[in-house]
Amino acid sequence: MIMMMNIARASFFQRLAQWGMKRQVAGPDSRAFHRMDDSMIEISDVVTQALKNNEPIVALESTIITHGMPYPANLETALKVEATVKAKGAVPATIGIINGRVHVGLTADQLELLASLKEPCLKTSRRDLPYVLSQKLNGGTTVSGTMLVAAKVGIPIFVTGGIGGVHRGAEETFDISADLTELGRTPVAVVSSGVKSILDIGKTLEYLETQGVCVATLGPRSEFPAFFTPSSGFQAPYRLDTTSDAARLVQHCLAFNTGSGLLIAVPIPESSQADGEAIERAIRSALTLADQQKIRGRDVTPFVLSQVNLLTSGASLTANMALIEHNAAVGAAIAVDLARLRGSSGKSGISTGQSCQTPPPPSQSPDDCPTVVIGGSIVDLVAAVEEDSIQMDASTHRGSISRSYGGVGRNLADGLSRLARRSPLFVSVVGDDESGRELIRHNPLMESRGIIRLASASTASYTVVLDNKGDCQFGIGDLKIHDRLTVDKVRRYEEDIAKCRLLIMDGNMELPTMEYILDVCRSARVPVWYEPTDVNKASKPLKLVGCRSAIAYTSPNLSELKKMVDFIQPGLPDIRDVNLSQTIEEIQEPLAKSCIPLLDTMQCIMITLGKLGMMIVRRGTKTEKLPLAPWQHQSYEEITATYYSAPAVDRIVSVSGAGDCLAAGFITGILNGWDQDNCAVFGVQAAACSLRHSPAVPAALSNLKSS
Repeated sequence: MIMMMNIARASFFQRLAQWGMKRQVAGPDSRAFHRMDDSMIEISDVVTQALKNNEPIVALESTIITHGMPYPANLETALKVEATVKAKGAVPATIGIINGRVHVGLTADQLELLASLKEPCLKTSRRDLPYVLSQKLNGGTTVSGTMLVAAKVGIPIFVTGGIGGVHRGAEETFDISADLTELGRTPVAVVSSGVKSILDIGKTLEYLETQGVCVATLGPRSEFPAFFTPSSGFQAPYRLDTTSDAARLVQHCLAFNTGSGLLIAVPIPESSQADGEAIERAIRSALTLADQQKIRGRDVTPFVLSQVNLLTSGASLTANMALIEHNAAVGAAIAVDLARLRGSSGKSGISTGQSCQTPPPPSQSPDDCPTVVIGGSIVDLVAAVEEDSIQMDASTHRGSISRSYGGVGRNLADGLSRLARRSPLFVSVVGDDESGRELIRHNPLMESRGIIRLASASTASYTVVLDNKGDCQFGIGDLKIHDRLTVDKVRRYEEDIAKCRLLIMDGNMELPTMEYILDVCRSARVPVWYEPTDVNKASKPLKLVGCRSAIAYTSPNLSELKKMVDFIQPGLPDIRDVNLSQTIEEIQEPLAKSCIPLLDTMQCIMITLGKLGMMIVRRGTKTEKLPLAPWQHQSYEEITATYYSAPAVDRIVSVSGAGDCLAAGFITGILNGWDQDNCAVFGVQAAACSLRHSPAVPAALSNLKSS
């Protein structure tokens, strides 16, 4: 057996930097935007799940909330529009900026926050995004800003009331809305009621033609609508009869990758046309008055708007609300039709022009069985001490206490549901109490039908004390319920286990349950990833000589590895004196040699080394894919060990979930058929994301995309 040592600290980070750069240059509207920095954009769990499943999604702007209407009419309209989208079978994704972070899929609380803000909230277009984000301000995204974000995350349909256009007198002021140039360079279909007659509609249509934007009306009329009225006096280039026609137009525009957007103009509904005509008369009167008073240039628009509000006594607000709701219904119907078309063609999303040098796509078909995770679920209380030292003298320490959700099995399932293209089935036990219900509700992406609620037990809980560097000092756990994850409960999911591609098992269960799981997996040839959980549980499955060969992968820390190695080959000198105060150069060879007894049956060992990083010790070379059928790869003549440095993170908030997120990222790569380095890159990115946040598995993990 040949020992090869691949120590790749410098080359790893060079590769990581190159990977990020490749995504950064993939195009201005690449979905890799949020892959590069998860602190910039956050996608809600509901929208993330919809994107994964290719469900119909409708992007919605937030300037109508922050600048378009007074409170509470702005909030009422936003909620009604979202309800309209849902009623048509699509998922609403309102986009806004809160404290310098872009949110895709605002929650009800976030909508309320933006609607009722007292402090300044900036109207945010493409131009304004860098400033608003860097200054950590609040912002309502305009048509331009919303289109840009929607394209980045892969939402092809965006609904608004009306777009901006060429202002009257633009030949002197050059006042042309950024919405028009955005339509010329961002591949998103915008559903709107045209532009307001306060603008120069003829010049607006000419400018859209110059920008290469396909414009079509939807309905029986070819006349381009003027927001409050279906008639503008100008013809649209094209007309569509149905939302299915519109969906086909969007599909072909995206498939051909023109690089530009679409404008689908929807006339105001007939029920609101009377109000609309009254408003149009007010607009014409205001324009006449502006001309009489010699108001020119940039002063025309605010003057006319104020006059219209005065002349219509609020009718413009009512018509505006009705118009937006109607557009939302039409846009949602187009999104539903588009989802059907994409499903039948097997294609989805927005073409981003992404480089072929990005990590490879999944190698399995969409019908493959997903992973199954079996293990513990825990409600975590995290006590973070702010002082420099912790005194064990009954004194009170300053700090913060937060509640989150953990358990090694749950963390891995949570992480995989956010990173992988298909959520794993998670099998666990919780109490039939509020903690158990909250834990199940926490991540709607998880396949939770395997979580069994026990009426006579309390959900497991764990309290951890962190120092001011985020390191764990000690913990206290009430984990008795894990003993109730018995064979009879796991047997309910035997068919899922036998058909899955990879089973992940933590150490939080009794030995008979482990034996049953490993026996099923060995018989069905399902590889197992074993996460040791803690040093007292690390060697448990190794006692099962008859079926431990089902374990293909394991991810121990140094202490757990020592326990496992000592069980297989007691007294092995190579690892006995290894500790984390040594340099990686001092410990790499002893660690690699100590893994040889475990690799007699296993395929790969991920050793987590805290601040030092991790080592992958495996059969075969790192350029080979890590197989999901390791029994087909028994003839390796060498074992290789590769070292990867820990991620560089400016401010570590908590280390509690970094190892689990590292493993979830690495496993995602295995499932996608990547080579070892790409698996490691993705795992380290996931670990870095966890280190920046208090929850063990932060919602921001969803912003890292594996394909």
